[in-house]
Amino acid sequence: MQSIIDARDEVLARYQPVFSREHIPNLTQEEFSSFLYFDNNKHWTGLYRHVGKLTAAMKALRHALKILLEESRPIDQRFSELVGSSMVKGLGKALATAILLVAYPDRYGVWNNASEAALKQLGI
Repeated sequence: MQSIIDARDEVLARYQPVFSREHIPNLTQEEFSSFLYFDNNKHWTGLYRHVGKLTAAMKALRHALKILLEESRPIDQRFSELVGSSMVKGLGKALATAILLVAYPDRYGVWNNASEAALKQLGI
């Protein structure tokens, strides 16, 4: 259990500054790409699959992340605008919610196939 907590704290320390709204205009391809790999994010194995699509247009990615992280707007609006519209190819619910969790760990959880299956199994 302690290793899970340590990994969480390490990931938050490394990537919260990267996914802060203040840093998004300066987000580099390398910073974003590094988050997609399990060796760095310590939690999700499949995020890297769309690295080429995601980083092909960094200006569009930065714009999408700015919208995603804009806490003054309701999450359902932001999420629909980004994920529902495919504003950035490869930015789906799993990646978007992983970024939200890292940016705001006290407000969001991850919505991916595994968490969705568990919620369905629980009838939630």
